[in-house]
Amino acid sequence: MASIHEKVSVLFKHVEWIPRFKGDHGLWVFFYALTGLILVLANHRAIAAMWNRYRHPTTIMAIGMGFVVLGGVGLKQ
Repeated sequence: MASIHEKVSVLFKHVEWIPRFKGDHGLWVFFYALTGLILVLANHRAIAAMWNRYRHPTTIMAIGMGFVVLGGVGLKQ
């Protein structure tokens, strides 16, 4: 998986508007976040239905996913 991250970083290193970490690292985070946003928008009705029917488990799942994302970004820095 790390080789994919490095290939994306090398490929888009010269694109100045993409957010990045120190030393031009972490360019892949932008593309993963964009992909995640597109998936959430494409499935917003299913997510809303799940939230309305199973509020507590959906909240726990969302918190867990948030910890995974923050942990992944925190480890990369």
